[in-house]
Amino acid sequence: LKGEVLLPISKRNEFEHEDDKDEAYILSVETKDYPDNGSIDSVDYESDQEIDNSESIVYAPRRIGALSGTFVIQVTCGDRFTAALTREGQLFSWGANDYGQLGVGDDEERDQPTSVEWMQNVVVKAIAAGGEFMAAIIGNDQVYSWGRGAEGQLGVGYEVYDEPQCSPLPVNGISAPVVTIAAGGTHSAAVTKQGEMYTWGNGKYGQLGHGDTESLFKPRLVRELARSGEDEHIISVACGAQHTLALTSSRAIYSWGSGEGGLLGYGIGNKISCVPTIVSALAGYSVQSIGCTAFGSFAIIEGRNNS
Repeated sequence: LKGEVLLPISKRNEFEHEDDKDEAYILSVETKDYPDNGSIDSVDYESDQEIDNSESIVYAPRRIGALSGTFVIQVTCGDRFTAALTREGQLFSWGANDYGQLGVGDDEERDQPTSVEWMQNVVVKAIAAGGEFMAAIIGNDQVYSWGRGAEGQLGVGYEVYDEPQCSPLPVNGISAPVVTIAAGGTHSAAVTKQGEMYTWGNGKYGQLGHGDTESLFKPRLVRELARSGEDEHIISVACGAQHTLALTSSRAIYSWGSGEGGLLGYGIGNKISCVPTIVSALAGYSVQSIGCTAFGSFAIIEGRNNS
């Protein structure tokens, strides 16, 4: 098991400084800690143009000039593409676009942030980039998705094969307003205002949490997480390539999907879990936020929960 971490471990931010609490750089991960002026710096190591310059490799954060003058509140990165959401609800995207994942109406790549102008007077509230697709919550709390949908990750209710979906499509079948979304390699998740969670897409590794490995082309309620009643509900979700994490209102983490390399935090590797299971190693701690890389999981904790 060399190189695998099977249980959660503590790791301090090696860049943490007392004077830098209000500063943040975007280092090819999704973050919700932003500079005061809403600007973006980025680091890229791919050959596609995730950042707006002619170099294929950039070794240090660089200001994205094309977004100068805009106040960015969220950034999300997929497979060789990036998207940014402004305070006014405007969405920009750039990078690879083989499957129309930029949402700009075609499948041509962009080397500059390009405004996604697919509906008039639409305000985007939140975004999530997956492997080769993207999803967004718009002003009426409905989810739209676009890009690659062969495994059902778009949640549009039917098979779209590998044809590029270059314009946003509505995701139907979620019974309440959506407040949080997440996108993985080939699956998606959403949390409603009532704290219920829906998943759809590729279920090969149990990452949808429905007790099987079935793939779904439309959202389905994760009933295992809906059984806790009114006292506990889901407040956040994160998706990796083949696994999923959920954070509850009691600050507990549930994980499911592929456990290879210790992704699920159960203390054992190479295990598939098809139902949400609590990460007992963090029991008693107050988890503030969760996140996934393609093949990694992490959490920020405040300390032991004495309630």
